[in-house]
Amino acid sequence: MPDSGSSASGRHAARMAVAVNHTRRLLGVGGLVLLGCSWRLWTPHTAFPQIPCFHWAVHAPPAVDWAALLLLIACGLVLAIAPTAARAPTPGTGARVNWPLYGLLLGFVVQVCLDQQRGQVWCYQLSLFAAVLISAARDAQAVRCLRWIIVGVYFHSGLSKCDHAFIDTYGQQLLEAAVGQAGLTLQFQSEPVRRCLAAALPMGELGIACGLLHPRTRRFSLLAATAMHALLLAALGPGGLNHRPAVLVWNAYFVIQVWTLFGQPRNKPVSEQSMIVESAEQFRNPQPRSVACRAMTVLAVLLPFLEPWGYFDQWPSWALYSARSPRVALLIAPGARQHIPEHLRRYLSPPRSVDGRIRLDLADWSLSQLDVPIYPQRRFQLAVMLAVARAYRLKSAIRVEQFSAANRWTGARSMRHTDHVNELANECQTFLINTQPRRQLE
Repeated sequence: MPDSGSSASGRHAARMAVAVNHTRRLLGVGGLVLLGCSWRLWTPHTAFPQIPCFHWAVHAPPAVDWAALLLLIACGLVLAIAPTAARAPTPGTGARVNWPLYGLLLGFVVQVCLDQQRGQVWCYQLSLFAAVLISAARDAQAVRCLRWIIVGVYFHSGLSKCDHAFIDTYGQQLLEAAVGQAGLTLQFQSEPVRRCLAAALPMGELGIACGLLHPRTRRFSLLAATAMHALLLAALGPGGLNHRPAVLVWNAYFVIQVWTLFGQPRNKPVSEQSMIVESAEQFRNPQPRSVACRAMTVLAVLLPFLEPWGYFDQWPSWALYSARSPRVALLIAPGARQHIPEHLRRYLSPPRSVDGRIRLDLADWSLSQLDVPIYPQRRFQLAVMLAVARAYRLKSAIRVEQFSAANRWTGARSMRHTDHVNELANECQTFLINTQPRRQLE
């Protein structure tokens, strides 16, 4: 008669293997669809400045971009069609690794090194998941680490919105767009009511993160997460704010991924342990192969806490739709308008009443040309502005206005400005990460 403990353990291992297998397939399918939604971003284009992460990548030939893109497509196809293919046992452990995951991770790393704009939040998430699946010693460890990362996504995303700026800006926009899909409006509601409803969005994300930690609250959190993503899809979709397809695809992908990793039956003894207890038990008996996986997971969860101080980028910190991050604006003197090529003039705003200067909308330019939002980091946007100023010889015809991060409680910002391309170049040189473009703009 088989031992009940061994039987339960075997069933648990089988469920973990299924979850890992489905995650591999999701990485392949999701990666291919998201690449297709933003295909031009991953090519050696000149429609928008490409700013590499390192100075040595400034002179990388276009063939490197194409090779990395073909590698991503090939590995994505293998993972989507046959997620367990090309697996070989790892010497000394008996564990099996999926070699297309190495190609997927390598392709994304090379692409981002060649252009920081490619570090979209979904690119970071797919790369991080691939790295965990590669380094995990067992399927159970992979699932446990991926669960922690997802909890971190919801927690840090919610935490980044707990401020005055989000409640008064993006929070109101998302709510209006969502209720507008049902033919309703919030304009007749009092300001305190609207602010409370906006504050419920980040509080809901924090609640989902906490609820996913224990099986007894996990099912409710999964339903809440599904409802939240459905609300976002309604708000961001064609009938709402009309965001680009990649944003909508990633939200849909994330719902499926969360159910894949957390939607396990809770009637087995092993599944009644909370993630905290289960992880603590694993740390008491470390295995050499799993150290890298655990370290990677810990860093992925803890590094976002450095984002408010500027030591970690906004998107890898899961600060999604955060309204308090620093902002920059490129203003051009009215007499320099003729220096801007015709295809860029549609991104110029009407002259300001104060000084007649016109603003070049970098966010709209990125969305129009690459179908992705602009990388939100001040470092990257200043580098794009420098590339524009040099390409079109604007020199002293520019003014770069830089706004500090919004005060969490009041939303107030301080502002300073730069009035010459040389001053802008000197400031760009203060960053540790490269700010020089790869090619001349069109």
